[in-house]
Amino acid sequence: MVDIERKKRLRPIAREKAMWHSEELRKAANENRNVGQVSLDLQDEMEVFVKSLDEEDQDVFLFLFSEELNVLTAQTNAEADALFIKNANDSYTISVIISVLIFIVMLAIVFF
Repeated sequence: MVDIERKKRLRPIAREKAMWHSEELRKAANENRNVGQVSLDLQDEMEVFVKSLDEEDQDVFLFLFSEELNVLTAQTNAEADALFIKNANDSYTISVIISVLIFIVMLAIVFF
């Protein structure tokens, strides 16, 4: 069983590291760098960090880090879904406007 005080002590560190990890991946993607390679480099850095922890903290930290990454991944997926829906709605609106304009032009051609 995990000591709650240990979790309270390690959770903020795990959260900070997860946010750093996610931000580095996001930056790599925005800069069109190889995200897979950046991810491997980040894993190497995390491995060094984890080994610097007390042995009894290592597994707990990795578990908390994994939880925090899952939360950030869910948030990123929700943001992506919202953008997709917004873009789909914008595309639909543009399609309707274009269709209406084409209809008006066709009516003008037929009746004038």
